Amino acid sequence: MTDNAKIESLEKINIYRFFPWICLALAIALIIAAIVNAPPKSVSIEAGPKGGFFDTTAHLLKAKLKEKGITVTVINSEETLQIIKHVDDPKSGVDIGFIAHEVPVGKYQNIKSLGSITMDPLFIYLRQNLKIDSPADFAGLRLGVGPLDTGGRVVTDAVLDLYGIHPGNATYVPLSLLEMADAIEKGTVDVAFFLQPTNNKVVARIGESGVATLMSLGRAEAIIKKYGYLHHLTIVGERVDLYLCAAGNMSRAIVISVIFAALVQGLIAALGYWLIDVNAPGLLGLATGLASVVPVFGTVLIWGPICAGLLLDGQYLQALGLIAWGVFLIHPADNLIRPLLISNVTSTPILLTMFGVLGGLAAFGLVGLFVGPVILAVGSAVWIEWTKSIASTNVSANELSGKIDG
Repeated sequence: MTDNAKIESLEKINIYRFFPWICLALAIALIIAAIVNAPPKSVSIEAGPKGGFFDTTAHLLKAKLKEKGITVTVINSEETLQIIKHVDDPKSGVDIGFIAHEVPVGKYQNIKSLGSITMDPLFIYLRQNLKIDSPADFAGLRLGVGPLDTGGRVVTDAVLDLYGIHPGNATYVPLSLLEMADAIEKGTVDVAFFLQPTNNKVVARIGESGVATLMSLGRAEAIIKKYGYLHHLTIVGERVDLYLCAAGNMSRAIVISVIFAALVQGLIAALGYWLIDVNAPGLLGLATGLASVVPVFGTVLIWGPICAGLLLDGQYLQALGLIAWGVFLIHPADNLIRPLLISNVTSTPILLTMFGVLGGLAAFGLVGLFVGPVILAVGSAVWIEWTKSIASTNVSANELSGKIDG
C-alpha cells in the first residue's frame, strides 16, 4: 500500500470510533423507555354494579393483568355517576373507571379518556301479558329504574320524560341490576330498564326465560334528535364484516408503510453517511432503518452519536452536514411516507390518516402507530354507515320530533 493510500485510509472516519457512543445512546434510550413505560404493580378499577357489563369486563382485565404480574382490585358501585369524580381525585385510590354517561369537555383535568369501548343499548322489558305500545302508557305502572346517580337512570329518566312519565304519575322503584332482574321475573315491577350490552348475561337470561317482552321504541330517531349523546344505531352482520374489513385493510397498510418507510429512511441515511465519508455507510443505513420504528428518538439513535463523534474529532463541517441531513431528510421522512402509503392503500384522506398516525403515536406510543389508524378506519366506516342511516330517516324523524315536542 502506498503512503498516499495509507494517509487516505487514516483520514476516513472509522465506524468503531463511534460504536461506544451509539451503544451509550441506545442504553440511555432503553432505560428511559423502561422507566416511563413500566406498568404499575397494582391498579384499582371502579366498575359499576356487580353482574353488569363493566363489572364482567373489569374481572376479565383482572385475569389478564394477573398473568402479567399486576394485581387488580375491582370496586363495585351503584352510583356510577360518581365514578369519573373518583378517577379524577388523586386521593380516591381509583386508577381506572368505566362510565356510561355524557362527560362535559374539560371538566375533569386529571383523567385521560381512551374513548368509547362500546355502545350500550337501553333495554325496556315489559311484564309478560302486559299489552303496551308506547312508554306514554306507563302511567300508573310500577317501573323498575336504576338507582340515582347512575348512567342508566339518567338515560331512563330522559326517555320517560319525553313521553310525559315521571314519579308523579308512575311508581319509580330504584333497583340494582340483579334486583331489577329478579323483580321483572317475579312480577313485582311491570317495566324494567337495563342499560347493558347485548351480551350481558342478566339481560340475556330475562329474554330467554320468556317472563318478559322486549319493547321497541318506534320514535327512536326523534329521541336522538332531542338528546345528542344518544344514538340509534343497528349493526347487522354485513356491517360487522365491513368494519372488520376496514380494520384488516388498515392493518395491512400500516405494516407496508412501516417497512417501506424504514427502507427509505435507511437509504437516505446511507447516502448521507457516504457523502461525509463515514466507513460502512450501508451497515449504518441498515441500523438507521431498523431504529426508525423506535418512538420519539427513532433514527436519531444512530446518526446522533455519529454527529457527536464527528464534533469531538474536530470534523465540524461533516458533523453539521450530517445534523442537517438527519433533521431535514432522515428523521421526518416517515411522518410523510407512512400517511401517504396508508392513504393510498385504504383510500383514506391524507390529512385524516396523518392525524391517525401522529395522534396514535402521541397517545399510545409505538403501539399507537397501529391502534390510531385502525380506530380511525373503523370509526370512519361506522360514521359513513350512520350518516347514510340518518339521511334515509331524516324526514320521518323530523315529523316524529314535532309530534313529541307538541
